[in-house]
Amino acid sequence: MSTQDATTESGFLFYSYHDTTTAALTDAEKGVLDLDVGANDNDSATIITGDNVTGLLVPVDGGYRKWWFEARFAVGTITDGAQAIFIGLTEEGQAANTKPMADDGTHAVNDIDHVGFHIDGADGDGLNFVWNLSGQTAQSTADVATISAVDTYYNVGMKYEPGDNKVHVYVNGVENVDAAFLLSHASAPLDNLAVCMSCKADGGTPVNLLVDWVRIAGEY
Repeated sequence: MSTQDATTESGFLFYSYHDTTTAALTDAEKGVLDLDVGANDNDSATIITGDNVTGLLVPVDGGYRKWWFEARFAVGTITDGAQAIFIGLTEEGQAANTKPMADDGTHAVNDIDHVGFHIDGADGDGLNFVWNLSGQTAQSTADVATISAVDTYYNVGMKYEPGDNKVHVYVNGVENVDAAFLLSHASAPLDNLAVCMSCKADGGTPVNLLVDWVRIAGEY
């Protein structure tokens, strides 16, 4: 069984998907968004903006407008083979079964337009930066951070800088220069992109993704 739900919050229309059930969390001051998934292999929970049909920004090769994405998150397990996580930007329609991550051992992000941060199913404490244009070769910078402990929050971000036509990548406020990429690259995502947060169980252990906040901005 799958369930979906649309919720208006803070000017966005969020759309949620869960393989089993959905549940409303009680409002609490200084609370966080908690995406929980049971122990069944490939069960997932995803929240995306734009009611799952509308993007928030469109990267432009050679564009002259800056844009930014930033999030603060933690995970409930760092055990290898327990879960996969994605938090970042994807094309629309990813709050659905077997999306945005594949049902396989590493739970790689599917062949979709995307850019963001990914923990794969084989390496529970390795945070990778991943990006792709649908139909092209997926790109990744491995281990832009090591998740040292559960329930420990990390700030991750990226920004497009027109001056060098690159997307720059940051973890806890420090740039990872090796992860930057040109929007002129053949695999650079150029579709309408929405904020997407997702976790997927790799079997045997209930998992969760805690999101304190997400920010996105762009010049117009």
